[in-house]
Amino acid sequence: MTHIMRDGESSTDIDKIKNKDFGRTFDRSTDSLEALREAVDAGMVVLQANTRAQIAFPSEVEIPESGTTNYQLYLYLFNTAGEMEAPDSAPTIAINDAAGNVEVAETPMTLVDTGRYYYTVAIANTETPESWIAQIKVIEGGNTRYYGANFDLVHDSVGTRNDTTTDTIHGKIGTDTEMADSSLFDILTAVGADNNDNTFASTNVVSNRDGSLLERTEYIMDDVENIVHGVGDVIIYPVAEDISTTELSDDGSSPLLTAQVQQANKTEAEGIATPAWTEDINFEQNGTVTLLSIYFGLYWQQQFTVGAGAGTTTYAKWQISGDGGSTWVDVTDNVSETAAAYNDKIRIGVSLPITAITAGANQLQLRLCAWTDDAGGTSTVETKVRSNSYLRISYRKS
Repeated sequence: MTHIMRDGESSTDIDKIKNKDFGRTFDRSTDSLEALREAVDAGMVVLQANTRAQIAFPSEVEIPESGTTNYQLYLYLFNTAGEMEAPDSAPTIAINDAAGNVEVAETPMTLVDTGRYYYTVAIANTETPESWIAQIKVIEGGNTRYYGANFDLVHDSVGTRNDTTTDTIHGKIGTDTEMADSSLFDILTAVGADNNDNTFASTNVVSNRDGSLLERTEYIMDDVENIVHGVGDVIIYPVAEDISTTELSDDGSSPLLTAQVQQANKTEAEGIATPAWTEDINFEQNGTVTLLSIYFGLYWQQQFTVGAGAGTTTYAKWQISGDGGSTWVDVTDNVSETAAAYNDKIRIGVSLPITAITAGANQLQLRLCAWTDDAGGTSTVETKVRSNSYLRISYRKS
């Protein structure tokens, strides 16, 4: 709290004090000591005039974040004996800014009790930091005196997210624009605290390897994401599970075959309904896989066993599923065979019959379907799958 004492005495009165001319002519070489005493008494009256009023008001008042805050300015009036004194009429107050613009037009102050008055200074959140000057007029004994007090309008000491500026601690924090209209607490939350409430929105942070900690973190995250979601390439041998315990015995010229499967499927629909061979492949369970290409190397044997009826031919085709067998898509054409002995069949090439593999276990599946054209007979089709059959898959995880 600042106590400011002002007096409306003219500059002539002050000059009298400085020059030892206390309201009358005094000649040092000729006047008596009595004349000197009278001059000193007159000077004391002038000095007392400067201590007959006090103003109590803070030197700084804070601009509120919202609404209006009221501050009380008090005026105390005394007589020459130091006792509270009532003026001729209620003192008035007027407030201007440093440029002289009127903030409060001259208005009477409110009486508290003898010699004590107050005025409510209302500070709205729309005010800007600046200096204001209050001028109080007091009429006592027919004489008019003016008393002044100046005070500063400031934001709170650390600023707020709604302030025009948070640059109030020696200009070291920065403006709202520089701080993205965030409080210092919000910004420090990005660093983190030892609790379970470290939420910090960084959706607008951009990747920058030479930027702030957040921007550099975003840069690293982008790199990691590119690695995780980057293009992968894998070769899968689906027959491996069927012959995993079989010892290698061939020289590569005749890869191992799965056990024979004999079927009497009489139509393509029956062949699809009861496949000769099916394998699920446990591939990339933790996210949806986008397929870019599949290179198929499919090797099998196929033969026709004649039965009672009019059948002459067997057929086989490969299918693939990317959703655990819910839907199947053809990989090859219908491959025919009329011989009663096994013949090798091959389909090799790049294709993209499916474009994605659903997240989860065993979603990628491959199967061989076989049937005959003996619609009313008992002919059968026999198939075996070679162990060197494979898929080479290029993909991206998401």
